[in-house]
Amino acid sequence: MNDFNLAVAVVTLVDSSGAKLKECLETYCIEYFLDLKMFWEYFYSGLVINDYDMSFVDLDKFTLNLTDLESLQKIVKIYGTDNLEKEILKRTERIMNLNKDNLASKYYLEKHKPQQKVLFSRREKNEFNKFENNMFNSFNKNSSFDKSTKIASTEPKSMLDDWM
Repeated sequence: MNDFNLAVAVVTLVDSSGAKLKECLETYCIEYFLDLKMFWEYFYSGLVINDYDMSFVDLDKFTLNLTDLESLQKIVKIYGTDNLEKEILKRTERIMNLNKDNLASKYYLEKHKPQQKVLFSRREKNEFNKFENNMFNSFNKNSSFDKSTKIASTEPKSMLDDWM
């Protein structure tokens, strides 16, 4: 069906351990996305394959615009490595210099403040485990509407009610 998100969802439903997803991404997707220069799909596939370690990211293989770099910087600022963060900042500065946009350059440079990195896999696994225990509980609960007392109408039905 040519829908990457649907494929990931189906494989995840079939195998919740994630082994099949890693295998499919490694076998069919990672090189395909690299060849087509589809950065975000490549990035997601690489994260899953490498257990959410960003050491595989090589920005030299892609041409990223300023919006992509800004989005990636937000992710790397928290979960990535210092070297990758510096590389993104250098590329952002280079684009700013090419555009000769001093205000935007000043904005990005002032906004950039390195911070303590968090291992993505640890933080997300803890969050997901809390969520996983309660994921399907809402399907098993009766709604509060069912518990409330239902009052039957004593008025006669209209002709419209009979027709419907």
